[in-house]
Amino acid sequence: MRLKEELQDSLRVEIADGSAEAAAANAPARDSGAVPGIARICLTDEDIKLSRSGSILLPATAVFEDLGPLKGNAADPSTWSYEVQEGAFFHAGIVTLAPAIITAKKRCAEVPVEMLLSSLWTQTSQKASDVHVYALADIIDYPVSVQRPAVEFGKLVDDMSVRALLLADISASRKEPTGLRDDDAGRASCLNEAQKFAARIGGGVGRQTSVVVFIGGVAAEEASYGCGFYPRKGADFSAAWSRGARPPAATRELIASAGEYLTGASRAEIGREADACLTAALKPEAQEA
Repeated sequence: MRLKEELQDSLRVEIADGSAEAAAANAPARDSGAVPGIARICLTDEDIKLSRSGSILLPATAVFEDLGPLKGNAADPSTWSYEVQEGAFFHAGIVTLAPAIITAKKRCAEVPVEMLLSSLWTQTSQKASDVHVYALADIIDYPVSVQRPAVEFGKLVDDMSVRALLLADISASRKEPTGLRDDDAGRASCLNEAQKFAARIGGGVGRQTSVVVFIGGVAAEEASYGCGFYPRKGADFSAAWSRGARPPAATRELIASAGEYLTGASRAEIGREADACLTAALKPEAQEA
């Protein structure tokens, strides 16, 4: 989904307590010892124009993944690209320890970061002198109970519009919270959420895994509800169709209805963003069609 200018002013999040202490309290479980680093986080897409009063506030626990060596000028965020190396995968992820605020006048922010350890990200340290570029990949924990940020952050992740460089080495690390709902109580809770969702969109629940419930009786070849698995990570919806690159009208209405329920955005806005996402994906240069 593309971050449209008309959504600028909605890209605001009120933080109940933006202090470093509050950020640390909400952060993933930490491995002992070592020292956090510093990352420079910037809005790198020049096509995104923030109004004077508009801002992007990334809460603590924003996750960035290592894309590889920087290709561009470190002093000019608009040039931050990366060298494509065939078969290469950089096993490093970093997580912010404090909020980062980006505005029209200040499109970059410097915040403390640590390594984030998971099954994919295994590196426990990173040197600033390596000059790698990182892309926003996820938000682990929303500091306050809100719905809309998931829409905006999702678009920033999808467009890879927010990137980071390290200014200081990192030797401290944290383990990514799994929070997987593989116990009976978690599965029951997941199913209950999915049943409410299915009722809203006019379908019924089917097969269930630990965090996914398949939805039947709706205008899609396959549809599923994904339960949130971080402490405050929201649920997600997936729909598939055939016979055409774009969804039939009934499937498009299903997507809009599901998006409205999950995010609080209007059906019209969800429809526009879904259309924009498809249009971008179908361009030859996207190599996704």
